[in-house]
Amino acid sequence: MIIFFVILIILLLAIFSVSVVLILKTNKEIKIRTIETLEDLLESKCFNPAQIVMVNRHLSLAINKTYSKLVLIKNFNPNNPQYYDYEEIATSFINSIEKKGYSIKINYTKKAQENTLSLYPVNKELKAFVHEIFQYTNLRRIEEKFSDYKFSLVSSSDWKCSYTWAYCPLKTTLAYYKSTDKTALFKINLYKEHFTIDTKYNYFVVPIMGLVQQMLIYDNEFLSELFESLLKAVKNKASAVKDDMIYYDTYSNVVFLTNGATSMQSLNLDKVKEVYYRDNQLEFSLSDEDNNIVYNTTPILVREFKEFVTGYNLRTIANGFDYKTDKLINATQNTKFIVDITRDRVVYCANLNSLAKFSYLTISFSNIKDVQVEKTGMIHFVRIYTFDNEVYDVTCDKKEIAYYILASLQSIIKQ
Repeated sequence: MIIFFVILIILLLAIFSVSVVLILKTNKEIKIRTIETLEDLLESKCFNPAQIVMVNRHLSLAINKTYSKLVLIKNFNPNNPQYYDYEEIATSFINSIEKKGYSIKINYTKKAQENTLSLYPVNKELKAFVHEIFQYTNLRRIEEKFSDYKFSLVSSSDWKCSYTWAYCPLKTTLAYYKSTDKTALFKINLYKEHFTIDTKYNYFVVPIMGLVQQMLIYDNEFLSELFESLLKAVKNKASAVKDDMIYYDTYSNVVFLTNGATSMQSLNLDKVKEVYYRDNQLEFSLSDEDNNIVYNTTPILVREFKEFVTGYNLRTIANGFDYKTDKLINATQNTKFIVDITRDRVVYCANLNSLAKFSYLTISFSNIKDVQVEKTGMIHFVRIYTFDNEVYDVTCDKKEIAYYILASLQSIIKQ
């Protein structure tokens, strides 16, 4: 009886062992059979791909949803899926990308060693794939540096991302990263800096690394989206002097010129030395720069900007100039004579549509002793005598203007 039970137990153990082996073998066969594609292989590795690219018949690449890991799959054969090489590269360790001849090279660091991954042949899909990976890698570097900013627009200067640009609409801030210098991470507030943008000609000038220079843009859509975002911010923050032409922020003393569709020029008036007017162009010299800003525009905007500068200078003389009671007289093309009844004074100013050349002097009503119209050759002028024994001459283009000023001042003296 005992022998019978021993034999039975041995048989049961043998059956159990054989069953386990068969089950394991079956599971292995099932697993092998289910890995029929690269997607199956990546799923078995718990890798969630955003994109898979076949480089050649021996090599495929995959990037995960967060663009943090790049996977290399070598020698994968669906007919023999148990044999392949699998390698993961953290994209944060990619240092640079380059295109040489018929291959693309990804230079990265792994286990404290410099490595190079060569990819060939090169096609449009592979080129775009590698560029996008490195661009997003650089974007994360920018986001880590400036964690308080939410960047929704990103582009690069070229395919190899020599510079990567990122824009935060909420704070009108452009951040940039120079891939050849890992410490070169900077940001500028476009609302407070001089910039020129023109989507029609793919032209964008901003101060980069302290120097005003044209930015190269690899992605065509970036500049158009940036322009739309900037125009929206300007319309929300600045007052419209002339819709879709001139916007002015009195707090920041910044003026924005635009055609409302493709181009915009920002100007910090505290840093603008002078403005020069041409038929289809405005040119600005800056106080701290050797190069001038040139903005190509229309005759209408040139005329409107002249009027804006005139008003800007008049506000320097007196905020709240009352056009109903006060008198603004065009003495000559470049000079104006103001009878400022609101403040009991006269103001003689020159070059009102200029910045650096704009000048003025004031005389209080109580200091005017006498006034006369004089003539030298064909030129009429009004001579003002003061109780301080000073004499001022107001040159006039026309005789009628001189006598109009004379009458205005005589009425003041009589009072």
